Amino acid sequence: GRKYIGRTPTDAISVPTEITYPHNGEKLDGIVFKAPAMEVKWDIHAYGEWFYFVRSWTSDLIYKVRYENTGEELVLTEILASDPAGIDDGQIAAQNVHSIMQTHALGRVWPFHVPPPMHKSGSEEIALFLFSQFGSKATIATRENTLKIALRGAE
Repeated sequence: GRKYIGRTPTDAISVPTEITYPHNGEKLDGIVFKAPAMEVKWDIHAYGEWFYFVRSWTSDLIYKVRYENTGEELVLTEILASDPAGIDDGQIAAQNVHSIMQTHALGRVWPFHVPPPMHKSGSEEIALFLFSQFGSKATIATRENTLKIALRGAE
């Protein structure tokens, strides 16, 4: 994963964000999550103040995410997202990063956002889309904003 240090995703947009996760304060350096099989689709590395989200089967850097380790939380402050089609207003990237963090790094069952162009699609088409983008950990789909979902008992 060190080969991604200093690199930026192709045709990147910058998305300011403030997404937080509880953390024990341990310094992150190296592999955060490594796909155990091709169908999982994502690797996550941490070096310095950056997470690198890489497609495991192509080695393409898709998201570079700046974070702060406060000792009690990890706070995501900026997402550099590959957007070659120029269609992301930042919300897609933020929701995708959040869902990948939840499912891959934190091992939770968590929904992935279905983009508006797919809202009228059938369940099989949505399932194929989510699998192609996020792999076998994308088991739940939602049209809602995944950034606004709260875990019960997490208040």
